[in-house]
Amino acid sequence: MSYTVQISATASKEIQSLPKQEIPKVISKIEALASNPRPPGCKN
Repeated sequence: MSYTVQISATASKEIQSLPKQEIPKVISKIEALASNPRPPGCKN
């Protein structure tokens, strides 16, 4: 099962304010939540 991840405008602005080399890493992790919304180590 796959989910849709929506990023709020505020979160998008926060992501854009990160160092440029970190943005792809963060986006990749966020996109991964669509297929696994509770990855190992997350709090329920």
